[in-house]
Amino acid sequence: MNSTSTAQRSQSNSPNESWAKTSAPTVTISSLAPTTRLALRHVHSGGKLPRRAPKINARDIKPGIVATGKSWEITAAPAEHVQPYLDSLAYRIDSDEGSIVFSGDTRPCQSLTDLAKGADLLVMECIKLHDDWKGTASADSETDTWGAGQTAQDAGVKRVLLNHQNLTLEDLIKKTQAIHEVKQFYGGPVLWADELMEVPFE
Repeated sequence: MNSTSTAQRSQSNSPNESWAKTSAPTVTISSLAPTTRLALRHVHSGGKLPRRAPKINARDIKPGIVATGKSWEITAAPAEHVQPYLDSLAYRIDSDEGSIVFSGDTRPCQSLTDLAKGADLLVMECIKLHDDWKGTASADSETDTWGAGQTAQDAGVKRVLLNHQNLTLEDLIKKTQAIHEVKQFYGGPVLWADELMEVPFE
């Protein structure tokens, strides 16, 4: 009798049963089309049964103001990456604390420069050294050191944070060269993104 009661208690406290008793989580997704279609298609994917399917709040967005709050606003602008196969967006967050622009994957383009005008921080793709980038497929869809520096300079941002670097730039000599190449075009502070890095507003 005791063993049966113990087994029943153990079974009732199983992760699957606990999950089944909880309310379904709400997942909010906002991105370019076909985000809504893809999100709803995969709503029942993953996890272990039995489980509640999450409630999907999906929204396809376009360039322009995409979200606002009491003291913040998010604006999107076209980025040039792999069109016409997929569209890409860069994002700007303006708040009481300052402004941050995320380039995403893109080659240098005027729409990104315009979006980043006067931003406190530009998180900018910097895929390769210029000589390793030119003449490759990356030159049509990614930003190299020269492009990252020129974009930051033309936009007049206060700081630039380089990210999405190719693995070859993990080499200390190439990393140093990459920062040097960016600084040939951009006169402000250049930061190098790393995992779990925190960049406070100044």
